[in-house]
Amino acid sequence: MGLQTYAIVDELDQMKEVPSIGQHSCCSGDYALVVAALEIINTMLMSILERTREIGIMKAIGGSEKIFDSFSLQRLQLLVFWELHSDWYWDGE
Repeated sequence: MGLQTYAIVDELDQMKEVPSIGQHSCCSGDYALVVAALEIINTMLMSILERTREIGIMKAIGGSEKIFDSFSLQRLQLLVFWELHSDWYWDGE
């Protein structure tokens, strides 16, 4: 009947010899995540560097506890605005 036996180890050895498409796409996905993380870090650092004068003034008048809350509220407002805007834009077409 042509039955053959083989070990799973033999299959794994063959899989290791030929790189699969999944391995390459995994690597490119990793690179994409690293680049995205660097862009997010860059954006956050630039927003802080651009607002250092404002942060200094807030600290000078005694608002050190409220600075983080203020920035978090502004981020939330922008998030909601862009989410609503993107929904309106895509539904309008």
